Amino acid sequence: MAEQEEAITVVVKDNLQESPKNTKMVSAWKDLKSSAYWKLYQTLPWYIMSYLIIFIVIYNACYPSHKKLSYLQIDTQHVEQAWRIYTHAFLHADAVHLTSNCITIFCLTLMLGTAHHKQQWRIMILYTLAILHGTCGIGWEKRLAYPSQRFRAIGASGSAYGLLGMNTSDLVLNWSGMPLRWFRLFILSFFIAFELVAWYYLYSDSVSVSGHLGGFLGGVIGAPCLLIDASHPHHEDVGLLRIVMSSVLYASYTIAGLVNYFTFAASSS
Repeated sequence: MAEQEEAITVVVKDNLQESPKNTKMVSAWKDLKSSAYWKLYQTLPWYIMSYLIIFIVIYNACYPSHKKLSYLQIDTQHVEQAWRIYTHAFLHADAVHLTSNCITIFCLTLMLGTAHHKQQWRIMILYTLAILHGTCGIGWEKRLAYPSQRFRAIGASGSAYGLLGMNTSDLVLNWSGMPLRWFRLFILSFFIAFELVAWYYLYSDSVSVSGHLGGFLGGVIGAPCLLIDASHPHHEDVGLLRIVMSSVLYASYTIAGLVNYFTFAASSS
């Protein structure tokens, strides 16, 4: 009996030993996770990068996309076509419009990804909602300033400004533990300064101020409730009350904007 138990023990130990093939696979996996390619994969939210690819494909395949795919743009005379509040972000007027949005989204997404690479899904949610917040901003402009005017809009500028608002809010709230905070402050200051100059000297009257502002405010309000990374020491003292209050404010901002767009815009067009 003792000999049988000893034989069984030997067999189990032999089975537990890793084969040379398995050892090589484990070693290769460890090398991959420690490589620069893996770090890049963790840093870049590929969900948002896929948006940029789709932007470029649609622009080149359907130019001018805002005319050939007009049923995707925001149009306050067709509020009942709800898909427009999201699909307008995939259309761009010209190459400058497309290029500026892609560069802005790429740079600001990269900044968020390096600080919150373990919470990529939160960046995805905030970015997707920023598209809707740009639409909401247009709805508020129609209600408050031009109730009888027809509004049409295209482009991902609202979501790009949403990313700008997320980075701004995240940097202010988490300054003490933010990696490369002075570099981030410089980049954000550059973007903000460039946009202010562009509003005065480059952008035409057809550029929607409300769409940009709506996305920016959504990013500022949404970042405190979702961009929480427990791996950073400056997040340890974040209170539940702040998260709950910012979540309620963010949900209220989103719901109020959508309700206003689908009710007032529809009734006054």
